[in-house]
Amino acid sequence: MTKESDVGRQKLAGELASLPIGIIPNPHRQIILDALRATWSGLSGGGDQATTPDKVYRAEELEWNPPTLKFILERHGGTVNGSSRAELHHWEVDTVGWSASIVRRGHRQLVPQARAIRIDPICRELLASVTERKEHVCVHWIDSSRARFYITRAFPDGAPQQTMQGRTKRLREMLPTYLESAGWALQRVGSQYFIVRKD
Repeated sequence: MTKESDVGRQKLAGELASLPIGIIPNPHRQIILDALRATWSGLSGGGDQATTPDKVYRAEELEWNPPTLKFILERHGGTVNGSSRAELHHWEVDTVGWSASIVRRGHRQLVPQARAIRIDPICRELLASVTERKEHVCVHWIDSSRARFYITRAFPDGAPQQTMQGRTKRLREMLPTYLESAGWALQRVGSQYFIVRKD
């Protein structure tokens, strides 16, 4: 344990001892967070989920229930991949054994969720375009038996990356059944998709 961590423990224990049980009020919140940050690296389990001392400053809903300090930490790792939700880690710090652990996980919606999309109507619309040899925002005809298929153009609303990946996966899985019923097939060549007439 480092000297900073030892000093942090003493300060944290002293501050908490002066507080009543319950939610820690704003006048004391920053003092507690400063002390918690100083002692964090010395807590057993504190490094779980790459939780570093600098992240502790984002702690919310600090609650003192001796000998346990509770708080919620919002993490944004999923948003890097386009998720519209942040993960919430519910932490408990044991100020006797000086350990920290995540006891529960949850999520917080950061932006409105993308509207639900039904895949069946899209498949039927695409099938009509194919059987009638019509141009479509997703379909560009190369000749009478082969067309380039731009799958992401079926979802033009700019949904988060994870949502878009889920939608395109469902379309890839469902569209072949519709096409095959009319004698067509979905073909992948590298990263490109084609709709081709079956011999």
